[in-house]
Amino acid sequence: LQSQWGEFLAEVSVLSTHYRQNKIEGTGLAKDVDRTLAQGKLFGALYFEKQSNWFGENVTQTLEPEVQYLYTSYEDQSQIGLYDTTRLLNDFEGLFRGQEFTGLDRISDNNQITLGVTSRIIDKNNREQIKVSLGQIFYLEDNRVLEASKDDDRSALAAELDWQVGSKWFVHSDVQVSTRTDKLERSSVALEYQHSTNKILQINHRFVRELSGERINQIGLTASWPLAKNWRWVGRSYKDLELERTIESYTCIQYDSCC
Repeated sequence: LQSQWGEFLAEVSVLSTHYRQNKIEGTGLAKDVDRTLAQGKLFGALYFEKQSNWFGENVTQTLEPEVQYLYTSYEDQSQIGLYDTTRLLNDFEGLFRGQEFTGLDRISDNNQITLGVTSRIIDKNNREQIKVSLGQIFYLEDNRVLEASKDDDRSALAAELDWQVGSKWFVHSDVQVSTRTDKLERSSVALEYQHSTNKILQINHRFVRELSGERINQIGLTASWPLAKNWRWVGRSYKDLELERTIESYTCIQYDSCC
């Protein structure tokens, strides 16, 4: 059900897979594994808006609360190998995703409620000037799939900011803060100058407190600039501030013959 004032979604899914695995001697894996899971999801959102004034300009301000309940049944998956699966990072959009892994080797069991809210400032030309989102997952039960196990009864508090500072300057930021320790777990901040669709300069910083035993603390510069018709220069460089070394750097000349 979708309307100008909100939306409601009720969804039921059956997730069924069959694995046939080779060269599994001594691994504890099974040659043939069938897995069938049930999943149910209820999602609702409301859209409120009011006319306001922003630095002397008439704008529309919105308030968009969202709530989701997700349930996924459990099945032992330890006899399935980990081939193309890893944990996904939960930004604000990821809070409502319903799956914690890439690939299909693991499907997490879920019994959780997600709460989120978004607010936007939209100018008189219907262009979004600022968007701020805040959300968190509350786990009603512990995960029985070991790879999805957690240390807390709630996810990190996820926040997202998109801000068009001027006609050519943009700021985007994702932040995740643990409400158990009050520490910053992950963040990314990007400042972008967009002179036109093909003239872009971006400075960004990314931080992860712990990823496979390592702390990620990196700053980067990315640029794309036209040189002539169909030709442009593209470059990128990242430096690790923890190790004080360049971890990625390249530059190239690119030719585009069409779109």
